[in-house]
Amino acid sequence: MPAPTKEETLLMILKESAVKKYGEERAKVLEPPLQDLARALVAIENYPLELEEEPSFAR
Repeated sequence: MPAPTKEETLLMILKESAVKKYGEERAKVLEPPLQDLARALVAIENYPLELEEEPSFAR
């Protein structure tokens, strides 16, 4: 069994959080936006920043 991708891991975390906060039924309704959010988080994480573009809080 291959290791889960970063997107799959984030989606699992987001879904677990949604279940805890909103319940199983509402979490199922929220799954498509959670998938979009997981995809966006991976894209943000993988976006290359040049040193001079690095946000000031990261220094």
